[in-house]
Amino acid sequence: MALQWAGGLIGLEARYVFLLDFFALAAFAWSLMVLIRVWLRRQ
Repeated sequence: MALQWAGGLIGLEARYVFLLDFFALAAFAWSLMVLIRVWLRRQ
């Protein structure tokens, strides 16, 4: 959300803001997969 706000302030095009959102979503998915892998190995 902060990236969308900052992108609006500096006048980024919508496609770049969408790309930043996609990277944020990919980072969240990656961290969730790592968390699940660690949780499964500890059991």
